[in-house]
Amino acid sequence: MFVVRSCFPVLTGLALLASTAACSGSDAASPATATPPTGTTTAAATPSIPATSGAQPPAADAQGWRDSFARCGDGERPVLLIGALLGTTQRLAVCEEPGGPRVLRADVPQLRAQPFEAKFFTFTANSQQFLAADGMKLDLSRQMVTITDDPQMKRGVVQSFTVGEYWSTF
Repeated sequence: MFVVRSCFPVLTGLALLASTAACSGSDAASPATATPPTGTTTAAATPSIPATSGAQPPAADAQGWRDSFARCGDGERPVLLIGALLGTTQRLAVCEEPGGPRVLRADVPQLRAQPFEAKFFTFTANSQQFLAADGMKLDLSRQMVTITDDPQMKRGVVQSFTVGEYWSTF
C-alpha cells in the first residue's frame, strides 16, 4: 500500500502528459489527405503575398507612383502603394499628412476612365477600406483590391484585382 501511494503522483503526472499529447490536435504522423464530403465545395488557393522588401517599387518615388495621379501632395507622405495586376497601369497610393486623415488616390482605368480619390473609412484585420464620393467602397489588402457598391456597375457586382506590387510603411 505504501508503494502505490508514493507512485501515485508520478502515475498521475504521466497520465496527464499522455492526455495532453493526445488532445493537442497536432498529429505529425498522419498526413492531411482527407477528401471533402460529397456535396461540399473547397476554397480556391490563396494567391501568394507579394514580398515587401522595404524598397519602393521601381516605378515609385518619395511622393508615390511616377507619371500617375496616384501620388501624394505637398505635406503628405505615402504610407501604402499598390500596383494591381502586374504589367497594367493600375496604381493606388494611400497618403497621409502628419496627424491627418488618410486619402486614397487611384488611377485604375479598368474601373474609372478618370483618376479618383476616396476617403479613409476603416481598418479591418488585414486591410484598409476607403469610401469614394459616389459610394464605391475599396478594400485594400496585401493580396487583393476589392471594389463593392460601385454605382457604375450592376447592383451586387464585386470586382477584385490581384495585387502585383505592394509597399507599405507599416
